Amino acid sequence: MSLTHSNLERFAQRSCQFHSNPECASRKFFAKLNSSQEAAILGFLKTRNCKHKKSVKLIWGPPGTGKTKTVATLLSTLIQLKCKTVVCAPTNTAIVAVASRLLSLSKETIVCAPTNSAIAEVVSRFEFSTLFYGTSILERTTYGMGNIVLSGNRERMGITNNKVLLNVFFNDRVSKLGRLFLSTCGWKKRLESIIDFLENTEAKYEQHVNELELERMTEDEKKKEEVEERTMQEVVNIPTFGEFVKKKLYVLTEELGKDMADLSTHLPKSFISAKDVKNMIAARQALHRVRYFLQENSSRDYLH
Repeated sequence: MSLTHSNLERFAQRSCQFHSNPECASRKFFAKLNSSQEAAILGFLKTRNCKHKKSVKLIWGPPGTGKTKTVATLLSTLIQLKCKTVVCAPTNTAIVAVASRLLSLSKETIVCAPTNSAIAEVVSRFEFSTLFYGTSILERTTYGMGNIVLSGNRERMGITNNKVLLNVFFNDRVSKLGRLFLSTCGWKKRLESIIDFLENTEAKYEQHVNELELERMTEDEKKKEEVEERTMQEVVNIPTFGEFVKKKLYVLTEELGKDMADLSTHLPKSFISAKDVKNMIAARQALHRVRYFLQENSSRDYLH
């Protein structure tokens, strides 16, 4: 039996409460499996159809037979079928803690590995492009990684310098999402700041100039008696309107662009749709075009 799109869909419909998505698997991806690997995955999906009996499937074989590849493909299939999956390793306290939460969850699948390195290897073999089937090249870079969480000891897993794995590492994700949703400097605040700047550019420029002049007057007053001659020669550099807009917009768009990338990377697909990501990409591209225009024209008379 071949693990074609139609076979996978038929098995998935009988075994998954979410039913299959017509885009749940690409033939190119599953063509990389041999017959034994295909049979293992199809057998797992078929076993899940049994509601009255809990089962454990063991994927085994000598070194080099593709066990990790099969497990990674299975996990990818379950993600595409929107079935919650936990990959755990008993040697890591953090992973064991996550696995213990399975008791309060329903329809969960546990895949175990004996070591941290094995867990890291499974995650590293995920072909993330298959999770983003049907999306643009820009979107499939990181969009969808929010559906995967890797938890454990960073050093023992050996992922400190692995950017791909750090994108799905639990501690890093919590840190980034925590920053993104801060009320004082989160993504909403940055978005409000850039909207305010675009709507009130001239007022912002006047405020900036006034602040610079006030700063100069304050400094002059402090140093008047000691270095009067020197302060007379020092002149605060007041930028032109074009220079101010170019510099300020660059800072704001860089911050917002990073937030957009982090949102699409670290939020699960259930919280952020492909349409939302496309809109963010379009907005970011538009802001970059504005930055390019200012870079090329900030010295023009109409920007002074």
